[in-house]
Formats: sequence, structure tokens, C-alpha cells
Amino acid sequence: MNHTVYYLTRISRPVISFIIILAFVNSLVGCKFLCKTFCYQDETPKKPWYSSANLILSNPVTDQTIKDALKDAAQKAGGFLTDNDIKIRRCPCDSLINLELPPGWIIEGHDEKMAVRTPGGGQSGGVDLPGNASLAVGLNFQINTFDPSQQRQERPESAGRENFYKAIALVNPASTKRVKIAIFDSGLYTDGSNGAFNSYLPASYLLPTSLCVNTTNTGQVLDPASTSLKGWNFTNEGGFTDTNDKTEVHHGSRVANLIARQFNSSDILPQIVPMKVLNGNNQGDLYGLMCAMKTAQKNGVTIFNMSLGYYGEEDTLLRKYVKEAQQAGIWMVVAAGNHLVDTAGMNRDLTSLKPKFYPATFAADYKRIVPVTTVSKAAGTGQVTACARQNYTNQYVIGAMDNSVNCRFRMGDGPNSTPVDVFGTSYASPVVAGWLGVQLIKSQGTLTKRDDIPGRIPAADQGTGNQVLANKYVRSLP
Repeated sequence: MNHTVYYLTRISRPVISFIIILAFVNSLVGCKFLCKTFCYQDETPKKPWYSSANLILSNPVTDQTIKDALKDAAQKAGGFLTDNDIKIRRCPCDSLINLELPPGWIIEGHDEKMAVRTPGGGQSGGVDLPGNASLAVGLNFQINTFDPSQQRQERPESAGRENFYKAIALVNPASTKRVKIAIFDSGLYTDGSNGAFNSYLPASYLLPTSLCVNTTNTGQVLDPASTSLKGWNFTNEGGFTDTNDKTEVHHGSRVANLIARQFNSSDILPQIVPMKVLNGNNQGDLYGLMCAMKTAQKNGVTIFNMSLGYYGEEDTLLRKYVKEAQQAGIWMVVAAGNHLVDTAGMNRDLTSLKPKFYPATFAADYKRIVPVTTVSKAAGTGQVTACARQNYTNQYVIGAMDNSVNCRFRMGDGPNSTPVDVFGTSYASPVVAGWLGVQLIKSQGTLTKRDDIPGRIPAADQGTGNQVLANKYVRSLP
């Protein structure tokens, strides 16, 4: 018996050695996999959109109370969070709050209650916030411009930026005919020349606005001492007053320039406020957009221009802010939305589009929301059609067209006086927003809803077809 054991042991030695080596190599591979999955890496993990949530509290709660409630919920779910793991953003002019957890953690909203779920689809724990029996909770969708050509330069143009403002025929700054327009975009580029913003917009067109006094859930009132000529920043890119446009194509600056140009040949002074809700990559979130909407509303803005949106599900909190703006009599001019591709038979009708595009889709329910798409007009038939990759519907989308270039909008002078032609519903929207600003002053109350717009458009700017409202389109001024 002992001999047998000795024999097996001798035979096993090389086998066991091989197994040990194999196990060691396998453990290295496994460790590499585990570390790739769970360990710290130099590259920051991508944050999923659902790791962040927006909520409105019915009663004031401190940041520390919120953090303690989230930590308790994490424990209930079998996880662990620290104070530093929880990021809280508060809207200065509203009770809106954004909560962000580390990547992998999920904040859920169910039946007006909130819970947190551990990474990997684990257990969830309810969040108990004292004094708040019910919560208004929404997922923090990401918003952007949905077009690569609006993310990067199609050709070098920086040498010609100082010429863009020349397309604006200045209205007398002393004019008493004024309209306030908020631009929810990537900010306004400043080159420091003469201390002004004359690359895209004259300083006399900017509206001084205020933030609010306190950042608790009640009593947010405008602070006369807190004013800015540059608007406000609602992204994580810098502080509240950092509104410099850091996108490669100066997206928000182009939008501001297009709006201002629509006031040429009028005696109406646009008072523009840049509300920076998109960062240098033309990306933002619903929290920043909604907070900016409430701030602009409190500053008495008449028109919102939103050259942005998201594809996905309806967010109940966004609907709330849209409804409040509508009840305040604010017009919302929004991009109808772009697609990255446009294949034969592809559905681009906003009424049947899946997933839907917001906020443009809200136009079905609210009469002062004006989605806009770029259109072209066939020379022979006069048929008006939406340009490639752009959404439309004849139920509530208004068309926009440039005077000199098909399916694009001409931006002043580029390098060596070469025009820069820009593409997308993002640029169609400001053309209509500026035009609408002029019409609201001229109409003296006769323009009260979106269906009144076609009646203000000249008969010459009409065609045939079935893609935009009344087959009419607003022509861009130079």
C-alpha cells in the first residue's frame, strides 16, 4: 500500500508541476481580466446616462441629509457608498436637484419613490428623505446636436471668424422695440477683441440677466447684484459665469449670429442671453437644460431657441418645465432633429418616429413649440421637402431656407471672404427664432400660437408637398 502511494506520487510530480504552472498562468490571465473589470484604470470608466437622476423635493433638505439617505439605501442593497461618491448639483433658481453616483450604480424612480441599485444589476434599496413623502424623479438623459458636422470643423475657418459679425446690420441700441431671446446651446465665443464679442455678436445685443439669491428649495428670487452680460453656464465645464463657447465649430456662437441677422432691416433690438447647456463636445444633460429654462423664465425671456435634443423616452420632469414655460407664454423654437444616416424608406416623420425626438415631439401637445427643419424647393414642381437626414412633419414643423445656398445656411465670410455653409436643423431653428422675434413685435398680439405662423409668411415662400406645415418656409436674411 505504501509502495503504491509512493509510485503514484512519483508519477504525479511532473503532472502536478505542470498543473501548478498552468494554474499560475491562468491566474495571471484571470487577474488581468478581473483587473480590467473591477480594478482602477487610468482611463475613467464611461458614465452611463442612468447613473444620474433629477428630482424635485417638496421640502428643503440639506446636501448631507441627501447623502446620508443614499448611503443608507446603498447599505440596504448590500453595497457601500461614501460622501465623496455622491455628487449633488442644485439649480440656483429652482428646487431641481441632480444626483450622480459612481459608474455602475443606478438611481431608479418608481411611483414617485427613489431607490439605488448596486453595480451589475444587483439589489436595490429605497431612499428615505425626511419630510418628502413623494418625489418627482426623472432620468438624466444626455442631450446634443446629433450631427457630426456640428461637432467638428468641415474646413478651417478660424481666420475668418472676425468677419461673421459683419453680416449683422446693427439696430439702434436705444430702440424701445425689444424682444428677449435665450439661446440654449454651447455658449458664446469671445476673442477678447476690444473687450467685446464681435466675432459673432455685438455686445449691444446681449441681455444682462441675474441668477437667484439662495440655493435651497424655497425662496429662489433673482439677485439684482448677480448680473452678467454673457449669460450663464449650466454644464460642468467651468463656473456659472464661464459661458465661452468651446466647441470646435463654435456651434452656439453661429446660432446666436443667425438669430441676430434676422433682425436686419428692422428697428427691433434683439436682447440675447446665451444659456450654456452644451460643453465643448456639444453635449449636455436634461438637468442643465431644465435649470436654464427656469432661470431664463424668471428673467422674463420671450423666446427659447433650442438647437438640440435627445432620442428616447419622454421625461416627466422635462414635460413639467416645458408646460410651465408654455403657461408663461414663452415660445420654444427647437430643432426638429437630425439623423446620422438617411437610407431609402427611412422614417423621419416626427409623429411616428421611434424612438421619439425631444423636445420637438412636445409640439404635438403645446401650441407655442415650433420645431424647425431645413427645406429645399424643387425648381420645376415647387415641391418643398426636408433636406437629407432631417426630421419633419406637416402637422407642426416649420421649414427654413437660405436665400443663396441649398439645404445649408451661409455664415458671413470665412477665410479670404469665402462663405461658410453650415448644415442641420440646429441652424434652421435660429433662423425661425429670429424671424419670430421680429414678427411678435410687429403682430401686436395677433401671433399667439404656432398655427398662426404660416399666415405671416409671404405667399412667395410657399410650395407644394406634405412635409412641413402649410408647405411654407421662412427665408433667412443675409
